[in-house]
Amino acid sequence: MHAVRKDLTLGLTLSIFFCLVYFALIPMGIEVPHSHDPGQLSPAAYPSWIAMAGLCASLLLTANAAWKYLRLRRLAASAMKKTATPATASGDRLHALSAYGLLFLFYFFIDEVGMVLGGFILYAAFALLCGERNWPRLLLVDCILIAALYVFFVRIAAVPVPLGILQSLL
Repeated sequence: MHAVRKDLTLGLTLSIFFCLVYFALIPMGIEVPHSHDPGQLSPAAYPSWIAMAGLCASLLLTANAAWKYLRLRRLAASAMKKTATPATASGDRLHALSAYGLLFLFYFFIDEVGMVLGGFILYAAFALLCGERNWPRLLLVDCILIAALYVFFVRIAAVPVPLGILQSLL
């Protein structure tokens, strides 16, 4: 039941976040020229698509978690009496604070380290934080994901991305 509540909270939080990105951050942060070639996409097109995909995924997560939550409540109501045990959430808080700390470090060192190397390190740090055991697979997925994001944003979408110490190599 606790995991379902966490999924529900995560889905709602991500839904709010992607709504803010789509309706506030993208219009304020991306300058769209009044006239451009009809064959070209607007500079806000790719970020808008990504925000909408994230919003759809978070709404699906919220709906799935809400459905599981309601089903578990019905099962718990028909079962025997509940035994109340105090729940400790200090480990969860520590994980959440560590995750936010990693994101703040990523934000502050993005210019020096770069998006590619910083994203690689951040992905590996989150996996370590979550207790990943299969490191060869993790590093393979990490390399493929970061390379795909680099190719998409820098080569296809032509979005300026800080590359940091890898500027001369990439």
